[in-house]
Amino acid sequence: MFVSAALLALAANFDAIAILCYKQTCDGHIERWPEPFQPRVHIYDAAHFDEKFLKYGFKLRTDRVHAFLVTLSHVHISYQMFANETVSSFLMLEEDYELIEPPLSRDGVKGGAASNIAIFMTSGIPWNFLKLGYNPRIYAKGNHEQCRAACLCRTVSDGVCSIQPRRIANESCWVGSSVGYASHRRAWPLLRKLGDCVVETGGSNRDLGIDTWIAGTSRQCSNTSPVHYLFPGILHQRVNPDAVKADHAPAMEAFASKCIVSSSLA
Repeated sequence: MFVSAALLALAANFDAIAILCYKQTCDGHIERWPEPFQPRVHIYDAAHFDEKFLKYGFKLRTDRVHAFLVTLSHVHISYQMFANETVSSFLMLEEDYELIEPPLSRDGVKGGAASNIAIFMTSGIPWNFLKLGYNPRIYAKGNHEQCRAACLCRTVSDGVCSIQPRRIANESCWVGSSVGYASHRRAWPLLRKLGDCVVETGGSNRDLGIDTWIAGTSRQCSNTSPVHYLFPGILHQRVNPDAVKADHAPAMEAFASKCIVSSSLA
């Protein structure tokens, strides 16, 4: 199966694409992309990272510390990406990503996500993390008619909003999933500190997963920089009817309808 034109247009906004996979799930990913685009796509087999991480006292990712090994993989990939000085930003995809095909607009063109991101990227707005796929699961449920104050997302550009991680009335905004997000080079010092923190805790702090950390809801070493969101999100994890992953698309749509506010109101 080849990468769709919509995903290709989305990915073209970034200098490189990193895909995190595990053993046999790495097969065939490069070939899905058009040949001229393939030099920008980098495949990272998490199994190769395990040997590096075992020296920190972690067990293989079949253990309960799976989330921490994944987090360290994300950090290590960022290190390798930004070691190339020509990469100012890259798109991070977990191997089970799927594009939510955008609906046709009035002129018959699918969606506006890629063009919205292109405008955002050239706007001069500073950013560290831009989430293109995420799972604000509580907003897919009918018992949350209003947005939590901590989740109000301030519009900064067409189709892009920003949340400053903070606690309001002892609540923070947990937006899970690390299936698809972009990192800017300026985020590397933050990610390096995350990696150090995971190693120092030895896997004892279970809320240091990469998705929890980016959202700013970790209790330790938490990200405090603004997080930008494409709304509604356009990536989710491969839908499994028996898993909460299936909630991604409706959760992102509900988040977009309930939590987006204008710059003057946030």
